[in-house]
Formats: sequence, structure tokens, C-alpha cells
Amino acid sequence: MVIVRKGAGQSVAAAQWDDKGWLYGSFRDFGDFTIQADDVPPVITPLGVKNNANLSRANRISFRIRDNLSGIKSYEGLLDNKWILFQQRHDVIYYIFDEHCSKGNHTLQLT
Repeated sequence: MVIVRKGAGQSVAAAQWDDKGWLYGSFRDFGDFTIQADDVPPVITPLGVKNNANLSRANRISFRIRDNLSGIKSYEGLLDNKWILFQQRHDVIYYIFDEHCSKGNHTLQLT
């Protein structure tokens, strides 16, 4: 569940339940609020690559990550089951190929 402040500059806060059954969230401004279920998962879209792509001439791999309501709290990239550092610019994350990605076939998992 999330709490949404409506109007210009709409903002969203993760909702938490207290021990008395009240739902609460934190905002910087007053306004009109609604409670919504955030039941649409985030979308990860590859940019310029497809499954089993040959990236031997590429220097990076990029993805657009978006969520329709509460935003992206975190993401993680694994190359051959080992953590790799992705960088982020706005809603695009990318991995610049480095010494952790040698030539050959690899499996990338992004969550």
C-alpha cells in the first residue's frame, strides 16, 4: 500500500501499518491524500539489446527501469551469479564492461 498526495507535484510515500491498525506515511507538505494498492510491478526494458545478443563490440549494456507509482527502491545486477556495479542516470541504468566481464558468453540477471 502507498499513500499518494494528489494535486500539482504529486508525491508518494510507502505506507506502513502501526500496531493499532493505522496506516501512516511521511510527507513534507499538507494536501489531499489517498491510499492506493501498488500492485503493478516495475518494468525493466533493455535498450538496444535482445536475448542472446552479441555484445562483443559494445562497451556497455543499458536498461530503462520504471514504476508507475511508488518508484524503484533498489535494483541489483548479477553477471554469472556475481554482483556487478550498475550506474544510473535518471531512469536508465547501465553497466560499463570492465575486468569483471571477460570475452565470451555470460548470463546477466537484473532484479
